[in-house]
Amino acid sequence: DLATGKQSLHYPVGSDSQFDIAVSRDGTFECFARSGGIRQLSLVIRNLVTKKETLFHPPGALRSTIRTPRFTPDNKRIVMTINAPGGQQIISMNLQGKDVRKLTASNGINGWADISPDGRTIVFSSSRNGALDLWLMDANGENQRQLIHSARRDIYPTWSPDGQRIAFTSARDGNQEIYIVDRDGNNLRRLTRHPERDSFPVWHPDGQRLLTISERRGRFDLYLWDVSTTAALDTP
Repeated sequence: DLATGKQSLHYPVGSDSQFDIAVSRDGTFECFARSGGIRQLSLVIRNLVTKKETLFHPPGALRSTIRTPRFTPDNKRIVMTINAPGGQQIISMNLQGKDVRKLTASNGINGWADISPDGRTIVFSSSRNGALDLWLMDANGENQRQLIHSARRDIYPTWSPDGQRIAFTSARDGNQEIYIVDRDGNNLRRLTRHPERDSFPVWHPDGQRLLTISERRGRFDLYLWDVSTTAALDTP
């Protein structure tokens, strides 16, 4: 509870691990990865109203990767990364785990996809040219183009609520920090500056703040940043 800080059990504890959760914008569905033993991952698509669950099992024997599932803004499809021939590929499917469409096909890693608020553009990281760079593509996988380049990895991109900026994690300056860039690749700037790690940016709905998982004094905590001043608004 954001108002009280109270925590409660959301999903029954079992022998399997659950991680990488996402919730649809209308609040009626959630999805998350579930482990079922070594190399056995499945995606759980759960109706929060009826509590009905649908399982998606990646095809073939390569089932060790399910990464960052995301609902499209119209709440009709899920975009995520799985293992596939050539490396890790981005796919989309409907909420019944059917109509699977392969959006990327290049060798290497294609992952950490996030869909723009208007549902038209996907930002993702790709190692097709060597380093993990940020790329854009249309929602159907067409018109793939590189957004920015770094000799070191750029990962965990996320769209601002107005769809005009992208926050991401990068080690381009030698340490894992948070950066922001315009959707056309201009106005790249560094948000955090600390010898310890900052990662996993998430935009606040007001578009003026970012929530990150940041390491300070050897401990990871949640930090809220003002993107106009780069000041941490809430630090332990």
